[in-house]
Amino acid sequence: MNLSAIESFCLVVKLGSISKAAKELHISQPALSLQIQELENQLNAKLLERSNRGVSATEVGHIVYEYGLKLAVLACNLRKDVERVNNNQTELTVAVSSTIGQFALPCTLYIFHEQYPESKINTKSSNTREAIELTLNGSVDFSILEGPINDDDKLKLKDEGIILQRIARDDLIIIAPYNEYWKDVDEISMSDFLKLHWIFREKGSGIRSTIEAKLLQEGYNPKDLHITMELDQTSSIISSVAAERGLSIVPRLAVKKELHYKTLKAIRVKEFLFYHTISLAYSPKRIKSGLANAFLELLQSKERGFC
Repeated sequence: MNLSAIESFCLVVKLGSISKAAKELHISQPALSLQIQELENQLNAKLLERSNRGVSATEVGHIVYEYGLKLAVLACNLRKDVERVNNNQTELTVAVSSTIGQFALPCTLYIFHEQYPESKINTKSSNTREAIELTLNGSVDFSILEGPINDDDKLKLKDEGIILQRIARDDLIIIAPYNEYWKDVDEISMSDFLKLHWIFREKGSGIRSTIEAKLLQEGYNPKDLHITMELDQTSSIISSVAAERGLSIVPRLAVKKELHYKTLKAIRVKEFLFYHTISLAYSPKRIKSGLANAFLELLQSKERGFC
């Protein structure tokens, strides 16, 4: 089966037009029609419905389209992996949460660049759920994940031969604005905790998952919290708390500066501790170059230099 023909078919479905797809592929319309006809003959099924408005996929065509998209990603990754080995890889791609990417990884990248000045590390900011998907489809070399990984995702990663290992742990702390009301408060009760107004990360983020898992573990329902705002960036949450819009729970590493300069106040809940794990996910199949191995060793070591 011709991969090029499948990719061409996917473009036709995407654009809803054979002529538009042929123009984008820089081939004639009859040549493209012939490719699709040969694909239909191989599969013994009609793939396109034609109408005055253009073309659309049949039921079988939809199946071929979905598989075609996956094959396109695999083909792209195949080419990248071959180029990586042949060209002495100098670039790596890492999926990271916004918190890790903003507040922890920059120091690691600085350390690594000093040792390998020709290297280039590209980061993709995402929440934990998105980073797992990027890892599963082979779009990144490494993923640094925050918080608990559910059993279904662990199984998916294992089935794909992806290694998942814990590399660090960080405290999650309650932050409040450093004002007259909060500056002398060091500890609150759980009943007070449940009455406060909160600014949290979105569903799917590692921080949010950690908080909810801990509450459930201790017999509290996360739905009982008064969450007044959800933001997808930890830095936005920090700014909102400093502006007295509410309280939040964030990794300590994200607010070192604010605690030092007393723009925020850290508060404890009596006999209740939040912390979450930082995990590394990678496929051994992608660790082919000396550069990838060196970066892996740094992430696994205590010298990783999280800020």
